[in-house]
Amino acid sequence: MSWSGQSRSPKQRPVTAAAATATQADAMPLTHTALVGTVLTPTGPRAYVHLGQGRIRRVKTGDILDGARISAIENGALILKRASDTRRLILPPS
Repeated sequence: MSWSGQSRSPKQRPVTAAAATATQADAMPLTHTALVGTVLTPTGPRAYVHLGQGRIRRVKTGDILDGARISAIENGALILKRASDTRRLILPPS
């Protein structure tokens, strides 16, 4: 079921602002960690993170990213916690 409530075949995928941004030249810095997108799956929220040098990693709550634990995944945001420090990665502006 898609966000609009219409069913979608497994081969179809919605075009998102994150996908559009990811295909624009120089729209996203390629040298540091950046949030590419967030999705809600049957097993919980997931996020796609750009790690630099063209690598994309799919992560979930509890995973470790750059030495910090992912404490939450929200619509368009990823919350990272390391000791008493909390950071929020957000989608780049489109």
